Formats: sequence, C-alpha cells, structure tokens
Amino acid sequence: MYYLIGILGFFGILLGQAAVSLWIAKKRNKTDFWSVLLIQQLAGTFLSVFVILITIKKVSFSFRNFWVLGVLPGFFLTLAMNGLDFLLRPTQPVIFPLEQGSVKKHLLCFGLLVGLSEELLFRGFLQNYILLRSSSGLVLFGLFVPYGVLAAAFLFGLVHVANVKLTGVLDTVLSVLGGVMGGFVFGMIYYNTGNLLLPITAHNVFDLGAYFFMYLAWEREKREENRKPEN
Repeated sequence: MYYLIGILGFFGILLGQAAVSLWIAKKRNKTDFWSVLLIQQLAGTFLSVFVILITIKKVSFSFRNFWVLGVLPGFFLTLAMNGLDFLLRPTQPVIFPLEQGSVKKHLLCFGLLVGLSEELLFRGFLQNYILLRSSSGLVLFGLFVPYGVLAAAFLFGLVHVANVKLTGVLDTVLSVLGGVMGGFVFGMIYYNTGNLLLPITAHNVFDLGAYFFMYLAWEREKREENRKPEN
C-alpha cells in the first residue's frame, strides 16, 4: 500500500503536467512552445510541492556548500556531456524551437523552472518517499548507494524517452543514459547533504549549459544554411 501511494503520487504529478500542457495548447490558436513549457513546469512545481507536503512533510533548503556542491557539479556535468557532444558531432538535433519566444523566457524555463520542478518530483518526493520506507542499497566502487537514489535516477532518465519523436532513437538513448547519470549525481548530492537546493542548483546549471550548447548548434546550423548556394 505504501508504494502504491507513491506510484500514484508520482504518475499523478506527471499526468497533471501533461493535462495542463494539452489544455494550454488547445486553448491557443497557435501553440507557443515556451509558454506551454513554462506553464507545464509551474504546474509540476505546485503539484510536487502539494504531494511533498502531504507525504514527506518537510524538505530542507540551505545555501551551505552552494558553489561546491551546487554550481560546480552542474558545470562539470554539462561540460562532460553537452560540451563534449557539441565538439564531437558536427550536426546535432536542436529539439527546442529557439526561434520562438524571447531569450528571457528560454532562460526562465532552462535556468529555473525545469530543474526546480524535476528535482522536487524526483529527489524531493520520489527519492525521499522510497528512503522513508527503506534505507537499504548497494556498494558501487566503494560508495554506498541507496536503492531510492538509484530508482529516482533510473526513472528520471527514463522520462526522457518522451523526446524520441524530436531527437530520434540514438539521441534519445544518449539522453536517457545522460539522465540516469545526472540523476545519480543529483541524488547522491541530496542524499549526503539533505539539502534540496543543491541538486536543484546543479540541475539548473546543467540545463543552462545544455541551452548554451544548443544555441551554439542552432547558430551553426543557420550559418551552414546561409552558405548553401541558391538553386
């Protein structure tokens, strides 16, 4: 029964976000991707906070170790994943319509709301919920990793399958693996500090880096299109 409630809470938040997105898209004659994303993430944030207040009761936020365990992990993760990918691959899928919306709206989504809503869901609720029931885990390379951290990281990676229509199979697989890796790092930071602000910060820094390299790929794509001879 305990885990059933957790499953219902988890999928309830995801379905709530999807329902809000569909409703907003239906209300608008011309879908503004960034407005839909912004409202979707706001809905996810409020739903996650509501479920956390009912089930977890309390989570901690602190600026302690903000730079070392918040900013730096996100910075190195985005360099290792997005930066390396940008350098190694001459062409990359630009999955978000950067030509729509303003840069301010882009940064609000990538620099705050996505990381906030996802960390509230996966670390604030899901990881906490599992760890409240069981603190067991396994040892990986001499490091104790609770099953709650692994489960939240795995599901965090798995939700990126939703991008398959936008990115194709290969990039979706890479996105899932990257999500699992990032989720593991965010989860271990939270597990060892008990400070939810740190994984939220690391996630937002990572997403800002992803946006930066996506923007560079988009600019590179535009330059290549302009170089093509006209028929």
